[in-house]
Amino acid sequence: KFTGEAKKILGLLLDKQSKQPVKDATIQLIVGSHINSQEFSSGDSGQFEIRNLEDDAYGLRIFHPDYLTTSKASILTVSVDESSPTVIELEKATAANSGTIQIVVTDSSNTPVEEAQVVLKNKALAVPFDGTTNQDGELLFSNMPPGDYNATAEIDGAKGESQTRRLAA
Repeated sequence: KFTGEAKKILGLLLDKQSKQPVKDATIQLIVGSHINSQEFSSGDSGQFEIRNLEDDAYGLRIFHPDYLTTSKASILTVSVDESSPTVIELEKATAANSGTIQIVVTDSSNTPVEEAQVVLKNKALAVPFDGTTNQDGELLFSNMPPGDYNATAEIDGAKGESQTRRLAA
């Protein structure tokens, strides 16, 4: 139950090299270990605002087809009257600094598992990434930075874990 003054997160997405605004990025709010189902978008100015929050620190996941997928932890809320955004710089995704991770979930008979809940973790990323497998048991994570990743999958209480794999760009 919300009991305090309403707060917000005010952010500004900038291209790391050019310092120009990044518009049309998708932002997901992370509350504890849960992802808010509502997605937010950066406008033409690169700004985004997430309102009606409690006074707390939140995590963000940021997606854009031209930039590395980014996660940020401990983004603090500000007063609804605040007009100075938290600046987040995004790095362009290139063949040299990013890759796609394909997760395939199968059962013990090697049959693809549809609608498995997958969580992808990397120690360097502030928050994990998650998604649901398609009818072929597949889930793709695009524009991911290089590093060591581990995935877990769960459906109907059954849980499986992958070996840690290195994504090289």
